Amino acid sequence: MKAILTKVSASGRRYYHTGRNHVISVDDGGSAIVAETSFFDGDAHRFADLAEAQAEVDWLKGRGIGGADWQANEVRA
Repeated sequence: MKAILTKVSASGRRYYHTGRNHVISVDDGGSAIVAETSFFDGDAHRFADLAEAQAEVDWLKGRGIGGADWQANEVRA
């Protein structure tokens, strides 16, 4: 079974991870990693399985990406 990543904002809006991350410049001269998201489940990257998706969740959470609470969810292919 395939898996996708989602997060829910404080206002209750669900976001889907497109599978792309970007490094951007920040005001203090440093950089930050941001995860590209969409409002549409059809745009979500399909990971091969739940374990692969969970590894991406762990990677994102380990870098504090936007303070997001990412979740790996199984979906039918």
